[in-house]
Amino acid sequence: MVNNEERKIKAVLFDMDGLMFDTERLYMKAWKKTGEKLGIPIGDEFLLQSRGMVRADSSKLFTKLYAPSMDYEDIIAVRQEFFNKELEKGIVCKKGLKELLVYLKRHGYKTALATSTPKERALKLVRETGTEYFLDEFAFGDSVEKGKPEPDIFLKAAELVNVSPEFCLVLEDSKNGLIAGKRAGCKVIMIPDLVPETEELKSVIDAKLDDLEQVIGWLQKVNGETK
Repeated sequence: MVNNEERKIKAVLFDMDGLMFDTERLYMKAWKKTGEKLGIPIGDEFLLQSRGMVRADSSKLFTKLYAPSMDYEDIIAVRQEFFNKELEKGIVCKKGLKELLVYLKRHGYKTALATSTPKERALKLVRETGTEYFLDEFAFGDSVEKGKPEPDIFLKAAELVNVSPEFCLVLEDSKNGLIAGKRAGCKVIMIPDLVPETEELKSVIDAKLDDLEQVIGWLQKVNGETK
């Protein structure tokens, strides 16, 4: 195994929704049901643009698009009720997640969660899926001042694992998250979920892979490791 000091990548920073867990579709379904209940025409413009945003930024976007009469926190509460009902059916981990987490643990990589989701809700998901054990540190959306596409959350995650951003790999599926990882000075891999790779994103990412298990081969090639 390659000595950790010789590695080009020493830490892996994980987005959560749409990257670790197949939850973005559940959020979209919950938002649609919220719109139907409240009489607000919530469309793809908001759903796609808000992916990866912290609460404050998504609130501004929602208000700009729909000028709701209700407080955004009350709207979020309605959406969360629908989302929780969807979660009762079970949380689906994305393909290759467990295999990658085991590999990283076994080979001594530092790992951190870097999600725009608030702490309480994010911890519930990682605990219920048994993935908390594999993560060394956690950075949440309510622990940074500026959300994605600003780099704050990845800089915080890198600081928590005590690894310089240049030696960190960001795994993301959303445009906002990919840009944030790039701005943080990390290597960035896109694992597409609902958003396809575009010409714009090609200039941001270091690689696009079909699933998380393929990250293992990418790390082995970059760091000169063997299985």
